[in-house]
Amino acid sequence: DVNYVSALKQTYKCIEGRDFYAKMRQNLPDCEFLQAEVSIVNERSDTAFVIADGEKYQAKYVFDSRLDRSFSIPITPNIFHLKQHFKGWIIQTEQATFDVSCATLMDFRVPQAEATQFFYILPFSENRALVEFTAFSPNTYIADCYDEYLKTYIKEQLGIEQYEILETEQASIPMTNAKFQSKEGKRIWNIGTRAGWVKPTTGYAFTRIWKRTKNLAYQIINNNTEVVSHIQNRFQFYDRLLLHILTYRAGLGKQIFLSLFRYNDMNRILSFLNEESNFVQEARIFANLPKQPFLEAVYKTAIPKKDARATIETTKSLI
Repeated sequence: DVNYVSALKQTYKCIEGRDFYAKMRQNLPDCEFLQAEVSIVNERSDTAFVIADGEKYQAKYVFDSRLDRSFSIPITPNIFHLKQHFKGWIIQTEQATFDVSCATLMDFRVPQAEATQFFYILPFSENRALVEFTAFSPNTYIADCYDEYLKTYIKEQLGIEQYEILETEQASIPMTNAKFQSKEGKRIWNIGTRAGWVKPTTGYAFTRIWKRTKNLAYQIINNNTEVVSHIQNRFQFYDRLLLHILTYRAGLGKQIFLSLFRYNDMNRILSFLNEESNFVQEARIFANLPKQPFLEAVYKTAIPKKDARATIETTKSLI
């Protein structure tokens, strides 16, 4: 099977947050890790500083990755604002239930009327797995909605009646093609989600942030404080088209993603989603996607039109 063989070239990894932080503390024994509420981030001509819990901390540079509900960006034509919001349970069953050799990236056996929605399953053993509900929509749902989707899916699609919930995770990731500020002064660098390093159409972030942080560190070491663009224009164009479709024709998300996975091997898909593909690979991918919605998106986003929502609100909260 071609798809299976090519997929073997890729490695899917799950990194627990607690393990990551423990490793960082081990690798950085001379660094102090402080949890505090930040009230001010600012700079002077020769230094940057942070006020946290009333204490002032100074350094040559400050790197800011904070993204809370007060963080918003302007609404302008052809800029789309969706959220990838999700809730997952790590469940344990008495009987062997899960196939440890197979992760489920997108199971669309869930209503698609008003948003692109799917389930994700990451098995850790035959009786323990992360089962996660994910939606792409302009707004998050009420708390009980996520639980109802999870309960229904586990019972009706996985056929599991008895299970124990070991852990819960829940978050919201911005899906937007808005331009973020890389710097807020000469000495304050935005990084991570605050800098717009999340892939707008997938929510991919960890590897992208790792690579860009590494590049930024090299810049600073070499006294290069110029902002470097990491995004190729054609991927910005692709993201804009898909975000347009997911915003105005959300019901087509399932068809698009199913076509993507049905007609392409995993190496081509993952290279494309990681923005490492070439024109030939991309042409093969687009050849098998539904043409009409993308052509409509090209037409509607090629000529800037005033977004009616901009007359109601001038900024959009990202979480």
